[in-house]
Amino acid sequence: MNSLRFFKAGLRTLSKPSKAGDTPVHIQIEPTTACNLACKSCPHPMVFKNPAHMKLEVFKKIIDQIQPLRITLSGIGEPLLNPQIDQMIVYAHKMGTKVNLTTNGTFLKRRREDLFNAKLDLLSVSIDATNPETYQAIRRKDEFEGILEGIRTVVQRKQELKIDFPKIRTHFVIQSANVAQMAEFVTLSADLGTDAVHFQPLDIIDVVAPNKDFLAGDLTYERIITAMKEALKVAQRLNFVTNLKELLEDFDLYWKKYNRRTQDEDIKCIMPWFSSYINLKGDVKPCCSFGVHDDIGTMGNVFESGFKEIWNSTAYEELRHEMKNGERPYKICKNCVPRTLVDIARASKFSPGFIKGK
Repeated sequence: MNSLRFFKAGLRTLSKPSKAGDTPVHIQIEPTTACNLACKSCPHPMVFKNPAHMKLEVFKKIIDQIQPLRITLSGIGEPLLNPQIDQMIVYAHKMGTKVNLTTNGTFLKRRREDLFNAKLDLLSVSIDATNPETYQAIRRKDEFEGILEGIRTVVQRKQELKIDFPKIRTHFVIQSANVAQMAEFVTLSADLGTDAVHFQPLDIIDVVAPNKDFLAGDLTYERIITAMKEALKVAQRLNFVTNLKELLEDFDLYWKKYNRRTQDEDIKCIMPWFSSYINLKGDVKPCCSFGVHDDIGTMGNVFESGFKEIWNSTAYEELRHEMKNGERPYKICKNCVPRTLVDIARASKFSPGFIKGK
């Protein structure tokens, strides 16, 4: 049954009908808008004055409507702050869904057993640094050593239990303060016992103005390319999984994001046929790039209308029609490097335990 849904989703992304029919095979849900950090690349402090958690019963209603095959638990907040996050994972598994949880890692030691008991599939930990000084400059709090210790305890516990879940992937957003640490970050991740590294280009569209110079002011194309090539050599020597090869192949497109230039390549986004983002309030968005924007990209609200109704609504039909014709209807879309089916297939390598399998 799952294979058939993936197959039909693949056909939809190729033919791109205005009405998608079946619900998406992947969704991203925002479990909380609370966060304990104040990262320079994040608008969280300006956007969410009264953070809150999604309730388990609300989460269940969303899952029951969509029955996705894959869920990413991530949004503008820190998922492990939600006291019911482990129960959400358990319920998703009950419905036959694999779960990827993205965290800043500061609560890993405290919530470790919850994640093991819930049998989380993929744990993605955002770090962005190889030393406390760089981490604190980017994240504005001194949590670096605690995060590394949290990862070590998860790896150690997996060994004690003789299990291979959750798979662990570290994340590194490339910016001025850390670009020289990319190769070292591969070594650090391998030494920690993680399964993969995901390097992510910086998206400065929504970055608070005073922080843009700090994040990307002195970056050059050559600096980033050189750092990526050095990191790839280390990864190949260590036989460690990263997305560096794929990122190097596409980096001319991503470099435009650093310069906030419009993407003009004819690459058609697959998200309106493949995935949806649902925020804490139940607003359905085309993807997570719309996560901090209440005023644009809302296709409907899953608590006011059924998701299937929204998924095949006039708003979604118009979006699909525009994207099929190569249009980029929002400013966010104009700056985006769209995902393709090939990208999804390639991502299975550095998303262990999540994309492939039942």
